Amino acid sequence: SGSKRQFGTMTKPFHAGEGAKNGVLSAMLAERGFTADPNILEGRFGFGELFAGENEKVDLKAATKDIGDFYNILNLGIGYKPYPCRATNHAAIDAVLYLVNQNQISPEEVETIDCTMNSKVEINYSEVKTPLEAKFSVAFCMAVAVVDRKAGLLQFTEEKVHDPRINSLLKKVHMHYDPDLMPGVKKVGSATTAVVTIKLKDGKTYSHRIDKAKGTTEVPMSREDLVEKYKDCASIVLPEDKIKRSLALLD
Repeated sequence: SGSKRQFGTMTKPFHAGEGAKNGVLSAMLAERGFTADPNILEGRFGFGELFAGENEKVDLKAATKDIGDFYNILNLGIGYKPYPCRATNHAAIDAVLYLVNQNQISPEEVETIDCTMNSKVEINYSEVKTPLEAKFSVAFCMAVAVVDRKAGLLQFTEEKVHDPRINSLLKKVHMHYDPDLMPGVKKVGSATTAVVTIKLKDGKTYSHRIDKAKGTTEVPMSREDLVEKYKDCASIVLPEDKIKRSLALLD
């Protein structure tokens, strides 16, 4: 398991990959009859005592509730991420993309961008120095969405981090916190609510609220959305004819 302290570093995606690898390895070992102590959670020197301290009573009822009866993937479904960045930033990106596309807003017209989220959502990296930090910066995600009108893999690069137009917009982003907005993930694929207001230099103001981001189980991506994301990602390593061929093979 990993700490959120690593968000915005190379170690964060390593944590996710290591967890996936350990899950597969554990299943393969179990299949081959590999054994371990069955009291690893509650026993002496077990997980509970190790992390809570030997003098603390550990109640594992919540952690072990419905084990073997409830599976997140089967019961809650799978959420897809349309944008390769922190999931809690997605509602803000959705709101910005809606506003700039509906009102044909250009970066040069923007006076300020205000974003309201729940106070429990950690807002990382108001000053972005690396692409990994950019993925965890709400301000950067909104700024690049205004400039490029998209937020794919190519929007989180060294070039974009040092783009003067994006950095100029970053300084115009103001974050606000409302404890009454949804505090974060409540079910698989859910993302925190975001209310985004863009004020233009001519005085016009546009605002939009997103409660459920695209890609969540509540607002699933369409097949067209998934194909477009695939094409966008594949274009970095494959020519167009091979992308079409790979899609045909997948079908």
